[in-house]
Amino acid sequence: MHPYYFGDSDRPLYGVYDPPRSSATLDESVLLCYPVAQEYMRSHWAFRQLTSQLAKTGLHCMRFDYYGSGDSAGESVDGSMDQWHSDVDTGLTELKDMAGVMKVSLVGLRFGAAIAATAPVQAHKVRNLVLWDPVVNGAAYIENLRRLHHKMVKDHKHYKNPWSKNSNGEPTELFGFRFSERMLEDIQALNLLNQKEFSSAAIFLFVSEERQEYVELKEHLQSLGLLRGYQVFTDGGDWEDPVAVDKALIASNIIRAIANELGRNKQ
Repeated sequence: MHPYYFGDSDRPLYGVYDPPRSSATLDESVLLCYPVAQEYMRSHWAFRQLTSQLAKTGLHCMRFDYYGSGDSAGESVDGSMDQWHSDVDTGLTELKDMAGVMKVSLVGLRFGAAIAATAPVQAHKVRNLVLWDPVVNGAAYIENLRRLHHKMVKDHKHYKNPWSKNSNGEPTELFGFRFSERMLEDIQALNLLNQKEFSSAAIFLFVSEERQEYVELKEHLQSLGLLRGYQVFTDGGDWEDPVAVDKALIASNIIRAIANELGRNKQ
């Protein structure tokens, strides 16, 4: 495991590169895209486990923080879809250089899946795109965050100052993470069911429950001829459960399934 900073020296991004841990190392790498806000915090253990599993199959792996998140430079309010898309492009370039490989795949969780799916990175010729419990509708996602936040602030052990407000009186702070108005607009404008072009022509959908939006996304991807696999595991998730907000994501079955799928597809 090699943690380091990369990208523009004025706006460095933090990444962790994991080399293959198998004698069957091939010319293939995987970039992992984190969720945003409080779901980023929940996913750290799961992403470390997924990286380890992928490395054991012989894949080069890297997980990284977007600008304005985690250990990368910038503040949370600096985030936007354009910035996050640029960060994915930078991450893919860095991973190929670091690993010395040209074949790349993307794995994204929750809004990280939406970022990975919509990033204009066709020049990288992304071989496989794995969407793990993706945010399908950005407006519904933000509405759910607000609903969960309102439930949480009733417990004064968690929050003494519920949220700051923007000019429209809506909360701009959710679970301790500040959202700029532009960021909220970008997220709310996203709808994968309206998306015609994706970052890869081979998409795998792994979900922790068979929700209607996931079924609709599966059918949409099938209609575009992009879906290569759809698997449901009652494992982890609980994204709309306020009790789960403070709990680390444990999704061992999905992690193994993703590693197995990408391991089989590295020829």
